Amino acid sequence: MSAAHIAALEAALEEETRTAYVVCWKQNVSAVLAERDRLRAEVEALRADAERFQWLLDHPHWSVSYRIRPGKAKEYRMREESEYWGQWWPTERQAIDAAMKETKE
Repeated sequence: MSAAHIAALEAALEEETRTAYVVCWKQNVSAVLAERDRLRAEVEALRADAERFQWLLDHPHWSVSYRIRPGKAKEYRMREESEYWGQWWPTERQAIDAAMKETKE
């Protein structure tokens, strides 16, 4: 094998190594960005729950009520002291959000 042939093989190996590093780097960056986006979404969901909790702390006369009807899923609505308020919602979060919106207006 000639020196020129060995040099060509070394150059090809170096180029393949560089290409492999670039591909690996791009995959790692993509994974990190995907994780960042997932964590941002989780933070926003937790922030919304924290706002609901704070609203409930600031409005102690409000509470969540629910009903269970045969063959149906549980339904929720807000109650202000002894007065039932608003429509029924499929989740507690939706019931609280509706009450929060109504009290802001």
